[in-house]
Amino acid sequence: MKDLLKGRILLLIIFVLGAGALYLANINVGYLTKINAIQTELAESKKQTSELEKKSSETEAGLRSEIAEIGSKLETADMRLETMPQLQESEVQQLKEKGLKDPEKDLKLDLMKRQDLIPYKAVLGGEMGVYSEANIHIISAKWAAAYFDDGHINGIMLLKYNIQKDGKIRWYVMDSFLYQ
Repeated sequence: MKDLLKGRILLLIIFVLGAGALYLANINVGYLTKINAIQTELAESKKQTSELEKKSSETEAGLRSEIAEIGSKLETADMRLETMPQLQESEVQQLKEKGLKDPEKDLKLDLMKRQDLIPYKAVLGGEMGVYSEANIHIISAKWAAAYFDDGHINGIMLLKYNIQKDGKIRWYVMDSFLYQ
């Protein structure tokens, strides 16, 4: 009977150990499944990160190219402005005699107030205007050029002007161009 009892106890121990091992194996399989899922997610995240980095590099390269192109256009525009004719000293004196204290500044400030001269309508809620003295070039004692915009579209106009006997400036738009 003792041997039978020992045998049953031994079987019970083997059963408990086997059940424990099986339980641990199931837990282990569950953890391995979770680890595999996490590794798969990590690999997908790395792939997405790599794709985003590639797109970011391409976008950055495109923006750098656009910036370089705009910089080149600005340099060209600056060179054009530098080579445009300017008021001669004799013309400055002539305009002073007609009543302008500081001819170039007076002409520019007056033109900036004259939005009615711009022959194009503003878009998207903007308001057409010549917003900076730097956007006006007094070419001679009769001619000026002005850049105008509304924040969305822009253009340039060629103007003729004369000084009235009362010192008021009269403007005439001779031609204009709206950039597309």
